[in-house]
Amino acid sequence: MLRSVPGSILLVAVAVLLFGCSASRPRALPGDPDAGQAPVVEVGQRVTVETRDGRTLEGEVLELEADRLVLGWAGNYGAERAEVPFDEIARVTRNELTTLGKVGVVVISVAMTGLLVLLIGVSSIDADLS
Repeated sequence: MLRSVPGSILLVAVAVLLFGCSASRPRALPGDPDAGQAPVVEVGQRVTVETRDGRTLEGEVLELEADRLVLGWAGNYGAERAEVPFDEIARVTRNELTTLGKVGVVVISVAMTGLLVLLIGVSSIDADLS
């Protein structure tokens, strides 16, 4: 057990960072008819949406409602968003991270975990010296 209150708070922060708080529900959307299956998307994923009228929208899934998808992206004048009803979607493609992107996520995660372990260690040393 940690001897100091700040250490306990830090432990809770680590747990939240590692496990997250997510209640998003995956949803299958129109996909590539040649592939034979629809992509499953979740809130927070980056996707490209092609509509039946020929528009192409690329952004992050902000909301998944019963009848529509809400995308967001950084535009020329700040944050922009678009609501696309499911019946107007021709195709949805998930934009996966590249290998370099995945390596970057792993490196950042390891660095953050190391920093948190270091902070917990310093916190317990401070408690022992008090």
